Amino acid sequence: MAEKKSELALSGSLIEAVKSQRCVLFLGAGASKEAKNLSGDKPPDSNQLRDILAEKFFRKTMTNRDVMGVAEMAIANSGSASQVYEEVRKAFTGFTPQAAHKLIPTFNWHAIATTNYDTIVEGAYEDVKTRMQQLVPIVKDDEPIDQRLREFSNPVPYLKLHGCLNHIHDSDIPPILSREVYSTYSKNRTRLFLRLQDMAFEHSFIFVGYRLDDSHIRDLIYNLGPGRRPRWYMVTPNAEQEDIDFWATKNVELIKAYFGGFMSALDKSVPPLFRRLSHSADVSDFPIRKFYSTHTVESDLANRSLRTDLTFIHSEMPIEAQTAEQFYSGYDTGWGAIVNRFDVRRQVEEDILFKAVLENEVPDGPVLIVAKGPAGSGKTVALKRSAYEAATVSNVIVLWFNSDGALRPAVFDELYELTQKPIYLFVDDVGLHVEELTTLLRHARVNKLPLVVVGAERDSDWHTYCGDLEREFPGPELKVRYLSRREINGLLDLLEKHNCLGLLAAESREERIRQFETVAERQLLVALHQLTQGRPFEEVLKLEHQRVSPEQARQLYLDIATMHQYSVSARAGTISRISGITFPDYQEKFFAPLLNIVKAETDRYSGDYSYRTRHARVAQLVFRQACSTDEQKADQFARIISGLDVGYSSDSRALEQISKGRALANTFAEPEPGRRIYEAAATVAPNQAFIYQQWALFELHHIRGSLDEAERRANQAHKIDEKNTAVIHTQAEIDRIRATKVSSALMKDQLRRRARERLNTLSNNSPYAVSSRCKLLVDEIAELNRELRDDGPEHEAIFFAEKTQEAENRIRLAMQQFPDDPDIAQIEARFREEINQEERALRALEKALRLRLRTH
Repeated sequence: MAEKKSELALSGSLIEAVKSQRCVLFLGAGASKEAKNLSGDKPPDSNQLRDILAEKFFRKTMTNRDVMGVAEMAIANSGSASQVYEEVRKAFTGFTPQAAHKLIPTFNWHAIATTNYDTIVEGAYEDVKTRMQQLVPIVKDDEPIDQRLREFSNPVPYLKLHGCLNHIHDSDIPPILSREVYSTYSKNRTRLFLRLQDMAFEHSFIFVGYRLDDSHIRDLIYNLGPGRRPRWYMVTPNAEQEDIDFWATKNVELIKAYFGGFMSALDKSVPPLFRRLSHSADVSDFPIRKFYSTHTVESDLANRSLRTDLTFIHSEMPIEAQTAEQFYSGYDTGWGAIVNRFDVRRQVEEDILFKAVLENEVPDGPVLIVAKGPAGSGKTVALKRSAYEAATVSNVIVLWFNSDGALRPAVFDELYELTQKPIYLFVDDVGLHVEELTTLLRHARVNKLPLVVVGAERDSDWHTYCGDLEREFPGPELKVRYLSRREINGLLDLLEKHNCLGLLAAESREERIRQFETVAERQLLVALHQLTQGRPFEEVLKLEHQRVSPEQARQLYLDIATMHQYSVSARAGTISRISGITFPDYQEKFFAPLLNIVKAETDRYSGDYSYRTRHARVAQLVFRQACSTDEQKADQFARIISGLDVGYSSDSRALEQISKGRALANTFAEPEPGRRIYEAAATVAPNQAFIYQQWALFELHHIRGSLDEAERRANQAHKIDEKNTAVIHTQAEIDRIRATKVSSALMKDQLRRRARERLNTLSNNSPYAVSSRCKLLVDEIAELNRELRDDGPEHEAIFFAEKTQEAENRIRLAMQQFPDDPDIAQIEARFREEINQEERALRALEKALRLRLRTH
């Protein structure tokens, strides 16, 4: 009788890592070899692929060469890489996932990575309807990874490092097949590999289907070192005891098995109960159910969204600990200050509640209400207080949008069907979520969904990012104003109650009020610090930053502040690339020095860690104090940019904000520091038209900028994205300004004609296009004005009058169309100055008027 084969036993550490979703499954060619086609054949290995290419392109075998050598010669011989790639696609097409592959979707993975081209894993996730997660293939750097992940309720990123059959003819990411491509394989995939490296510090990697001598795996293991990461695992059928002992010294456990045997053992070792979170049907476990008008329980999508994307506001909601002292210093841990009533009641909160709840008790569609104010004025706290009061006093359904979440129209539809009540959604930092909000509001409009969105945003960011949203969904505009006397009295009562008056404790009530009124026009956060600590807030923060020790912690604080000043978190992966400080390093060495200064958070979708300072305004002041010179600013910005991964929206937003052309032109006395920033930005985002467009604007608006450089960078941007309206407008502006600098009348006419041609491709509803058309006319009037002579020919006076009338009409229409646009208001002022303050102009207009009367 044959001896029964022993079952594969997996280590407890691996099983626990899989249960807790801390594993990255890394698949090599050996994992794909278990797939089959209709004939029962398996996918080709490297030698078989070599033979396929050799027979196709050379009609002979080439067993003395490897697949890369044959592929390279085939590309050269055929003159077309596409033909070779097409043969590769054919060679791997038609293979379907087998039992082992179909076990992959039954687990929750932190991520999956592969160097395979095939789509076998994609097929497995499509076939398995009970899959735990939704697979999100990522193939190149500039894909918006966190936006892609948020499209699904429980996503898993699938990093395809060497190419993909579905993108095999994409010239940006050709399959890594020839030695030429291999030598430059990181092009457009640099950040893809770095993301994998970021995961390596925190997660257990499981390598399946690789040889023990695979150079990629060895490089990854050797570069990180055994003490800087959790235990890793390598599944290989041919491991000997010497291999097992050697790899154990590298903190890698070898599992002697094929892919199928390993997946089967894992399936037996991790019961289904430990792979899926079960949801109780009790109202106490999910309080929003008290509003349901039916006994139906919400779907898995809605349940997950209410746990990750949205926070249901209610009186018994769990809160993080928050002290009054922390809160008054600007450190907000969540909802603790609201529940404990540390905040002073503001007039804007009453305005929000009146507009949102009382005026919209039964809305027949979407309503958008936005509170605006400067940074540090108390917008976020006022928004939270309004949300809490609406939920607990008015007893309506209030949802708070979590900044790292996703807005899913289907979830709002379902909640309305379950409750038959209006939904009140509160969104902070609206400018960061314009696209998602617009989509949700449009959906609500089409479906007559009673949805009231209450948002908050800085004045400057609202005008920069939210113009289209405001035009499509106009609504009440509420201002977070300076502290009133009533609010000052209320705040003083709270400061006294919680023993947080500081230096104000020694003053009389009248003097306390007087001092607050003196600084009432300053931001609330700044005023609180200045009055209670007796020194300017900027000085307080400068000393705070200087006293952080050790020096690494001080630099870490500055790096985080540099990003958070733009209201975005600094991802742990970004910080690790910039400074070498991993999240475990932060926990072990820097948590204590940065306590109550920096807060660490976890992204609900990617699982990545990130850092924030206690307030974006604090971050801005820390940066200004620590980087006071142009060189320091440029060095710090370039340092941050070098670690950014623009596939993540937070990094992309930070890069966008740092690269603003007009802002940098006003920041630096000389253009060179600004150019260094753009060179760094172009290195990390070489295919983003925005970078080159902003570089052009920098050159255009800097007092010592180069118009030639501006035109060159704008043309680069246009080459990347020919339909980008912002780029076309920038090109038109360069033509317009260049026309005012040249002396040749012919060249002026050509430049202005080209500027108008470019502007005519833009929408008449674009304020930028409308303002530039007006500027062109005013430029011409200014030049005609300088050339006017009292004894000049009559046709010159008539032409000047006609041009003036055209400009006046166009500016009037522009002001009617965009009454609040400051650029158009400035154009109108410049036009009036040219006409009214130049006697020559007035005399020419009078002369033209007389001539017109005479001809009639």
